Amino acid sequence: MNAIACCANTTFVIDDKGYLRASGKNDFQQIDELSKEYNHFQKLDLCQSVSASSSSVCIIDWNNTLTVKGIYNISKPIPHVKQAITNDNILVYIDTNDTLHYVTATDIDTGLKASQIAIFMGIFYTDLDNNLFEIDLNTNKSTSTDIKAKQIFSTCDNFAYIDMDDNAFVNGVNTKIKAKKIQFGFNFTVILSLSNELYFRGTNNYNQFGDLPDAEEFTKTNIIATDIACGTYHIAFTDDNGKLHTKGYNYSGQLGVGFSSNTNDTDIQVIDYSNFVPPKPKNKVEDFTSIIKKDFMSTIKKDISSIIDKVNDLDIINTKLETKIDKSDIINIEKDIRSINDKVDKLDVIILNLENKIDIKLEQIINEIHNVDNNMYNEVSILVDNQNYLKKTSFGSKIRAFLSFKSLI
Repeated sequence: MNAIACCANTTFVIDDKGYLRASGKNDFQQIDELSKEYNHFQKLDLCQSVSASSSSVCIIDWNNTLTVKGIYNISKPIPHVKQAITNDNILVYIDTNDTLHYVTATDIDTGLKASQIAIFMGIFYTDLDNNLFEIDLNTNKSTSTDIKAKQIFSTCDNFAYIDMDDNAFVNGVNTKIKAKKIQFGFNFTVILSLSNELYFRGTNNYNQFGDLPDAEEFTKTNIIATDIACGTYHIAFTDDNGKLHTKGYNYSGQLGVGFSSNTNDTDIQVIDYSNFVPPKPKNKVEDFTSIIKKDFMSTIKKDISSIIDKVNDLDIINTKLETKIDKSDIINIEKDIRSINDKVDKLDVIILNLENKIDIKLEQIINEIHNVDNNMYNEVSILVDNQNYLKKTSFGSKIRAFLSFKSLI
């Protein structure tokens, strides 16, 4: 499970309550559908594990359901997933039965058992005995590399692994650093040692690693960390107490502290998996009825808003009639009256559509809850009674009935 991840200019972290938080660029809706930047961490949904590429994010919830957002996205969530990554062009994941899948145009079940995955000029994975293999995407054939690896890491331009003796190998070279994690930014590489010391090689353009010059060889920084993730020019890491820190480039708010600083000690406490009690998964009926009720209320709100707009139009017409008017005003008012009559006709259609939607959704709920306790059945029965009431009322009464919902919304 992974608690910290970075897109190029976005930071994701799972807090100590199990919620995903995000700050920074949202150009491909990696965070939400509002398409804007955030300079402070936004609280999102409950999340078990998160990974990210340059412009996409893979989110696995506590029901082991995978959602992918960003430049690479999937039309619907994938169930039964324990690990997932993307490079913005292809999705690779391991299901809860340890079977490796990858998604290009379709979801391909390789039938191979895997424990770790990476994407670099193809798909790399370790089997359940830590043997490292590569899948050629042109032939879909798996080839052994004759390497055993505890962990594997990659970007489009780099590949690294930690061998069975904890040595960090970066692009085929043994760094001789005993490591537990390796990450890549733009023109820099980071190694987190077993003793929680942070090493870097490459550029330090935005003081991600403090007041140090660029380094051609791996250089120890003054940063002590227990976990690490890298964006293009920024890093995010946790300290010994599980607190999140961010350093480096902050043009898009990826540090989560506004735009005024390039270094920050955030107030976010990161999840401690060893002591965290996962939330109880929702059963099928609870999840289904929750979605239906949310959709029902959303429909009611939209139709009430439409009704209110039409009532306001009537008020405007009435005001005009009460004032002194000339011939041209009468002509305009007659046009307005014809327009409002058309809108009232459309309102009849809206109400009929709403009734049909409620009928369909309530029928679906009732079919789903045959084996649910009497309390939930009574709740649905009340909704059915309310629907019958709406059907029996006159047009004018329907308007008043809908408007009465306003105080509940």
